[in-house]
Amino acid sequence: MKNLPDSLTLEELLDIISKEMEGTPSEKLTEKLIITIGILKDVYDIDENANNYILYSFVGLEEQSNKRTLTNAQAAQKIINKKQGK
Repeated sequence: MKNLPDSLTLEELLDIISKEMEGTPSEKLTEKLIITIGILKDVYDIDENANNYILYSFVGLEEQSNKRTLTNAQAAQKIINKKQGK
């Protein structure tokens, strides 16, 4: 994280974190997120509400993505079972 501006909106902060998280393997996302937020807390005054918002933005999106993947996999399995006559 180079050349951070003096002040940011919460949405700009989320964009920076998103860019920092790109390419991170899924099993390392939580660890990377916590480290990244820690670094940004050293630079910016991130209160508990902002911290929770940031965490929910990433964790909530991950949960939604996982639920969609599971739903799609279940739907695909039903189609396969139907074609196989099960």
